[in-house]
Amino acid sequence: MTIPNSVTDIGREAFASCRSLAGVVIPNSVTTIGDGAFFDCKSLTVVTIPDSVASIEENAFDYCISLTGVTFQGTIPSINFNDWYSFPGDLRDKFYAANPANGTPGIYTRPNGSASVWTRQEQ
Repeated sequence: MTIPNSVTDIGREAFASCRSLAGVVIPNSVTTIGDGAFFDCKSLTVVTIPDSVASIEENAFDYCISLTGVTFQGTIPSINFNDWYSFPGDLRDKFYAANPANGTPGIYTRPNGSASVWTRQEQ
């Protein structure tokens, strides 16, 4: 799925429970990923968050059980990464481990079937 460049906000539950969504390209025009935007997208495996995104709201990617890779191209202030459950597992903690104010850009992966353990890949 490629979201058009004209989109600035991915709204609340925009793709929630979309079982066939395996990957998504979020354009640099997007600044906010809304509450539950990709909630329960069980086939979603990878996502890239562009540096234009300044806010990821609650449950944005929660219950995306096949999600094994997330690339943060920029930073997101902790006050705008609203909930422990924005992503499955401990990704929020790992994202802020080195830079608690704004998170640490990079590629984060987790093994298939692992409920909680994310690792930042060296670049």
